[in-house]
Amino acid sequence: MCPSSRRGYSRCRAATADPTAAENKCTEPGGKWHRALLSLYHTPGTKGPPVTQQLAKPIRQFILICVLVEFIALLGLFGGMGQGLRNLLVALGGFWPTLLAGFPGGYPGQSLIMFATSTVIHGGPLHLFMNMAGLAYFGSMVIERVGERAFWPVVGLSAIGAGGVFALLATSAAPMVGASGILFGMLGAVGIWAVMDRMAMGASLRPLMKPTFAFVGLNIALSLVVANVAWQAHLGGALGGAVAGLVAWKPPRAVAWRRS
Repeated sequence: MCPSSRRGYSRCRAATADPTAAENKCTEPGGKWHRALLSLYHTPGTKGPPVTQQLAKPIRQFILICVLVEFIALLGLFGGMGQGLRNLLVALGGFWPTLLAGFPGGYPGQSLIMFATSTVIHGGPLHLFMNMAGLAYFGSMVIERVGERAFWPVVGLSAIGAGGVFALLATSAAPMVGASGILFGMLGAVGIWAVMDRMAMGASLRPLMKPTFAFVGLNIALSLVVANVAWQAHLGGALGGAVAGLVAWKPPRAVAWRRS
């Protein structure tokens, strides 16, 4: 869900020459970004998420769906159809803001179904890899905090927020695809939990300021450097995830111990 491709639909692309190395810096234990992310999640008196763990079932299911859809798109590429199958998937499942403005869809209910289908279609293998790597990391944080049952509600509200804000603020009729809105929703949920936990415990919010400003600045820079980034979907996904986080939030165990 993000930068525009030559084929006319939105997708995420690597912002660096070596996206794999950049991703490793984010997730490498002890790395700068890894420490910053854990500081955003961790609350004094509570146990943070494990650095390594087996992916939970909901995350594996979501990744499998996205991989299968990408495999179908690649069949056309290797079968002599070029991008024909991918373009067909985008036409039928991409998020088209014009459909919410009253334009007819290709089939009944497309204006509602696209909120879900657009999140599992990607612009290519690299786009898929970047989103799934981030989703595995932050999705594990969400499940560690609230359990597997809450994963899908967070995904749903993030997708609704991403699509809704994109449709409201988009300046182009081009469709949008990808799971980055859901990824930002996970970040929104983790972020609101960090704020609420610290407020409940009377802890300072100052440790959250540095990673928050760094994250916001990074996305602003990406929007300015890369043409047609769907920042609207990122914003909407984060807001949807924050709402889900507020609904699911419970005081950390340290506060519960104090109250008992």
